[in-house]
Amino acid sequence: MSGRSRRQILVAGQAITTEASMMREAIDALVRGESLSMDAAAQAMNEIMSGEATPAQLGAFVTALRLKGETTDEVAGMARVMRDKSLHV
Repeated sequence: MSGRSRRQILVAGQAITTEASMMREAIDALVRGESLSMDAAAQAMNEIMSGEATPAQLGAFVTALRLKGETTDEVAGMARVMRDKSLHV
């Protein structure tokens, strides 16, 4: 999973190209029961903390992660981003 990817979807019979966010890809993987790599978890957390993820995506992400069960790599990747974005005093 590498940031944004382009995919085609059908809307009212017309093929259009959209950008899929890392968050969408991460949610899809978690729902399938797959674990995220440390980097993929970090990218997802970066989208959350930068405000790119919608509230619905955030809810789906944390729910899917909890239902699958968090791995140490997932927690470490997300913690790394939270530390990087925290206010250093």
